[in-house]
Amino acid sequence: MAKLLNFTLLLSSTLFILCTCTIVSSFNVSLNDFAPAVATWYGEGTGAGSGGACGIEDGDLGKAPYSSLTAAGNDALFKDGAGCGACYQVRCSSNPACSNSAVTVVISNQCPGSCNDDPVHFDLSGTAFGALAKSGQAEQLRNAGKINIEYSRVPCNYGSQKLMFRVDKGSNVNYLAFVVEYQNGDGDLGFVELQVNGAWQPMQHNFGRSWKINLNPTLQSAASVRLTTGLSKKTLVVDSIIPANYKPGDVFVATVLCNQNPACSGRPVTITITDECPGACNNDAVHFDLSGTAFGLLAKPGQANALRNAGRINILYQRVQCFYPNEKITFKVNTGSNRYFFAVAVEYENGDGDVASLEIQPAGWRQFVPMQQMYGSTYKWNIPNGANAPYSIRVTEVESRRSAVAQNVIPRGWTPGAHYTANVNFL
Repeated sequence: MAKLLNFTLLLSSTLFILCTCTIVSSFNVSLNDFAPAVATWYGEGTGAGSGGACGIEDGDLGKAPYSSLTAAGNDALFKDGAGCGACYQVRCSSNPACSNSAVTVVISNQCPGSCNDDPVHFDLSGTAFGALAKSGQAEQLRNAGKINIEYSRVPCNYGSQKLMFRVDKGSNVNYLAFVVEYQNGDGDLGFVELQVNGAWQPMQHNFGRSWKINLNPTLQSAASVRLTTGLSKKTLVVDSIIPANYKPGDVFVATVLCNQNPACSGRPVTITITDECPGACNNDAVHFDLSGTAFGLLAKPGQANALRNAGRINILYQRVQCFYPNEKITFKVNTGSNRYFFAVAVEYENGDGDVASLEIQPAGWRQFVPMQQMYGSTYKWNIPNGANAPYSIRVTEVESRRSAVAQNVIPRGWTPGAHYTANVNFL
């Protein structure tokens, strides 16, 4: 889960909604004293280790925020999977190549067998093992193979990374399993519950970071998740994070909330950016000028007006993927369009939610041609001779660079001001 920063927000009539879908409080744990342990390493010398026994995608481990600093733990650390996600500082001074500087690693895998000959044994990724060394001596330290270290349990801190739920590949409408990643604080999970059609039901520990539940009846609406940590038993509710039409491989993430005003509920609200807040809004590093409705939704029941009367408050925010259930990408033809000029705005775009480029393909053309950004998510195109509808449009997102093609979405006889819905969307 991500560590959130405080930012300022000002109430006005502007509707200002940032796509987000996860809750974002921190679980806190206390630092422990350093204790003795043993460390080895596995995989490639500059590798990221593996997430197999914890259910974490190996491809994630080599990227921030894990950054290849992972460890497989023996039974004392792995704890039948309950130790997955816990963070530890490790350091060494027993070898001449040791720097004695602490490195933070996360338990992402299990080290069975001979690792249990030691009371506490970290089988580090090659990268993590090398990070214990003095500058330029990583290979020398790895050549030692096995070293004595010291370790201490610490809170996990994934910076701006969002708490993430990844739906397992075996999931279907009657069975849901997901892996929880990037959990700040304790990092481990002791108990997970799913709110199924209004009632909380316990999930079963599947393995590692994976939890499962049989669904009968199936989900009729988006489900909330309640997480309880293993170490401190702190609880966090993630509202409406799993949609009823989830699919294997889906990834769901995070949100906006306020927690410093007495009227704040501390619960997140999902919003979408629809307008600009210029001028004084730029005196703050990040500033959300919310609609009155969105501002009021941050409040406890019955205290929306009390919160709005504050006018300006500190909030926590995270960017997440947009999700518009049962909606497809929609194109609104600009009212200034005519037979020589064509412009459209993109609406209900799942995923990144933003647009890097639009390209258009007239009937009978083999290639797409770029449109020009007019403003916001509106793009324009001067229609050349012979460029007849129906038009196909290719949408490319900013962050993921994914593209989706809306085939023949703008029909012959299109009209200015009309909405035309594609048969595709992201996610």
